[in-house]
Amino acid sequence: MININPVWEQGIFGSGIRIRINDQGIDTSHNEFNGRFDKDASCDLYEAPYDRQDQEYYQHGTMIASILGGAGNNGNCSVGIAPNVTLSSCVATTTPTVDDSANDGTWLAYKVDQMDISQNSYGSIPCIAAGTFSIKDEFATVDTCPFRDRPREYIYLGEELSFDHPCDMCTFPSNSISNNCARAIHFHCALYFELDKDTCIKHLDGLTRGGECTFFSEEERVVDSLEKGAKEGRNGKGIVYVFSSGNHIAFGSDTNFAGRWQSRFIIYVGSVGKDGLHTQYSTPGASLFVVAPVGDRDDPLTMVTARAGGGCQRTGSGTSYASPIVSGVIALMLEVNSDLSWRDVQGILAVTSKAVTHTIYEDKTQVVNDVGLVHSNLYGFGIVDALAAVTAAKEWEPYGTEVVIAKESPTLNLAIGDDQNDPAIAQLSIEPGEHDIFVENVEVLVYLEHLSRGHLKISLTSPKGTVSELTPGSRPENGQGAPDKPWILRTIRSWGEAAEGTWSLSIADLVAGDVSSCVDMGDWQVQDSDYIYDCALVEVFPDLYDLEERDWLRNLFVDDDVVGGCCICGGGTTSSASGGSGCVDQVASNATCADAQSDRVCRNGRLSSSYSLYDLKDNQGRRVWDACCIAGGGTKMQNPDTFRDKLVRWEIRVYGHSEHEPSASPSAALPTLSPDSSTPNNTSLDGRPAAAAAAAGTSPCMSWVLHVAIVCVVVFWQPTR
Repeated sequence: MININPVWEQGIFGSGIRIRINDQGIDTSHNEFNGRFDKDASCDLYEAPYDRQDQEYYQHGTMIASILGGAGNNGNCSVGIAPNVTLSSCVATTTPTVDDSANDGTWLAYKVDQMDISQNSYGSIPCIAAGTFSIKDEFATVDTCPFRDRPREYIYLGEELSFDHPCDMCTFPSNSISNNCARAIHFHCALYFELDKDTCIKHLDGLTRGGECTFFSEEERVVDSLEKGAKEGRNGKGIVYVFSSGNHIAFGSDTNFAGRWQSRFIIYVGSVGKDGLHTQYSTPGASLFVVAPVGDRDDPLTMVTARAGGGCQRTGSGTSYASPIVSGVIALMLEVNSDLSWRDVQGILAVTSKAVTHTIYEDKTQVVNDVGLVHSNLYGFGIVDALAAVTAAKEWEPYGTEVVIAKESPTLNLAIGDDQNDPAIAQLSIEPGEHDIFVENVEVLVYLEHLSRGHLKISLTSPKGTVSELTPGSRPENGQGAPDKPWILRTIRSWGEAAEGTWSLSIADLVAGDVSSCVDMGDWQVQDSDYIYDCALVEVFPDLYDLEERDWLRNLFVDDDVVGGCCICGGGTTSSASGGSGCVDQVASNATCADAQSDRVCRNGRLSSSYSLYDLKDNQGRRVWDACCIAGGGTKMQNPDTFRDKLVRWEIRVYGHSEHEPSASPSAALPTLSPDSSTPNNTSLDGRPAAAAAAAGTSPCMSWVLHVAIVCVVVFWQPTR
């Protein structure tokens, strides 16, 4: 499907290319990586802890490395996309390393001179599951079941599940929704979101199990590390950063909600199934670059990879397993042309990937831009084509120095009304001759005052008429954020277009008269020796997922008499009977000193681990409970009608090149698509002419990955497998 065999037949296997795997660690002793692991180029922690009792949990990094660079012709497991690459590793999703390069983003530029490609199959979770299943909309005016699709069976991890269909568990019409109805809607939409997309979108609050999304998750160290790698890596040509897009389309996710990971330096990779169509889980977005084949939940393909601890194993489905395929293809490109910059690599993928079209359901996000490139929020520029990419790389004319045009509006305070058919419109212009550049990445910085930014559909229209849906709207969101802090959104849909002319921003509120019941206080911030905490960071701590645990914690810490008055944590009242040297525990109303003195809370006279965070106060004396919604605090809007939703101001940054148009002709790189097929006319699935494929004896389908597992790795990270 990715047209890899013709590249291998040329003897191109990624030789001399160095790839860093940032994940759960690699089994470096496995014979799939013999002689090709560079310990000196790795972080202090680089191995997978597969010898533990929970060894199944720590397989992810080894599988990623095997898909990307498993050895060829050794009689073990299966060959990787680039079997001759040199691998290094950083344990980035479990515990901090000795060099302190994990969990803070600095691993992205660690030993920057010893890698060419940075492979990352993890991400943050923008929508938080909290509490029980809940569906806020009732069916009082719905006469018939709105869930049109009824799968023959629910498949997950290759097994049939016994979930009930919403049409069997819900009553229509009805003034109330039972818990069984809510559960049925939740599981149906989580597993088969696209089959009933419009109906499921209406119930996103239920999909997040009562939780909400927070789209501000910035970390200076991540931004700095990415920029350092792009500027200093590969002798100035830049590290090529590859990330999986995520598996949470059903939970309202979008690549533009990636927070700290939203950067023009990143190539986001989504997934398609063995049918070449979008998987039920792959996260979309205007900044999604390309897709690769793995497997969907009901087409259980498997790929055989190395197993940490020895032997082989099957992978599951997920964008985690799509991104190393693309990293492998990039390694093949760099082998034939080591002078490619990180921007050249992006440009080649943009003009050589195979666009996807189909009629199973309408892809409303697909556009053809002014230079003929097809982009979809579901597929990016299409399925990666190894042969086309490597062929283009051989003769690619470099883009040259990156040029940026930055435009900023004055203060607008433009009202955002409740009528979705009457959006707020703002414009910025690039004058002819000001900078004659061809577009690559476009960043939009939006300064808003709005209580539920997830309700906003934000679109950008280029001077050539290409529309980018930056945020889809109808998403739960609970963070107001400071008005002077921008929401950074990105699009690549205008790639290759001329930048001059008027850029138009459209903001429509899709939920009329409705705001979140709780809005995070944007100014709440607490700093300790390791992190700067705000609501966005604190709310993803696992202690706050469980309602019972959350209530217990709140009762424990909200009363100063508990933590401050229990001797084992260094508090208490001095006893006069003991001459001023003793300590007397105080009585608390909602929790007891026995609770505070438990091993999980207090150790060695101090609050232990993350519990110390819950007792921290900001400079206004507020704890997390007072300011962050998931903990039951935040600002309750008693009269939201008095709050004026508005666009304060906005900026646009257009990044591109001025020397020439892209070397490869975009129109030539795109296949001619038949009206009812996802593959080009007269081509096999691997991209070659059908006659040539038949002559070569190549099967039109390759055996790829399947299943899906969503597993939290640490406090706020998870692999996107």
